[in-house]
Amino acid sequence: MMMEMTKKAIITVLLVMPGFLYSQAIDDFGTWWGVEIKKTFLKDFKAGLRAEVRLNQNSGNLKNFYLSPSFSYTPRKWLTLGVGYRFDDRYQQAERYFTQRHRVNIDVEFLYNIKRWDFEYRTRFQMHWEDYFDNDIEYPIMYNRNRLGVAFKWPQLPFKTSVSGELWLPLVSNAELSSFRLLIGQEYRLKEKHIFQLRFIFQTDLSTPEPVRNYIISSRYIFSF
Repeated sequence: MMMEMTKKAIITVLLVMPGFLYSQAIDDFGTWWGVEIKKTFLKDFKAGLRAEVRLNQNSGNLKNFYLSPSFSYTPRKWLTLGVGYRFDDRYQQAERYFTQRHRVNIDVEFLYNIKRWDFEYRTRFQMHWEDYFDNDIEYPIMYNRNRLGVAFKWPQLPFKTSVSGELWLPLVSNAELSSFRLLIGQEYRLKEKHIFQLRFIFQTDLSTPEPVRNYIISSRYIFSF
């Protein structure tokens, strides 16, 4: 099944990308502001709680606010298993009201380290549903997200620079690739407990004739203990 999904992803990229490069697109700039608390216990277990506010339409409109608890287990240095839930409050600008989205995800992450380089692959299976009924939408909506990235830890400096790419693949029959995200990030760690992240994110749809291309600046503070 995974091989068929991978083949489908590659074929869809080859078919969609040429048209996407020359299609009419809508550009938008957004900002994301987040804070996260992480707690490590029993050496291999970690719990977290993340809150984030996202703005779109040139950062002049509230897109959504979410609160997300998570739990992970690292049985090996190269393997992490995780599960998470997200309560997402989304603002519908046209109707001027909020809808609530619920999301559950399961993660499998592989990490390979070569000196100061970290190579990462994460596959995520997620499903979400919303607190309103729409005849055109079949809930729950399910995706398989695949992220591949590399990070460099600077010698004698508390900095880590990372680059990653991620694809969304809907888990329904006859579906095309949904979204692509490119992330470039800079991380600063202070005394092992305080982490500051500044990231540039490019995200777009791959299967629509007039995709929205999002250019996002993301700022996040993480307290880890």
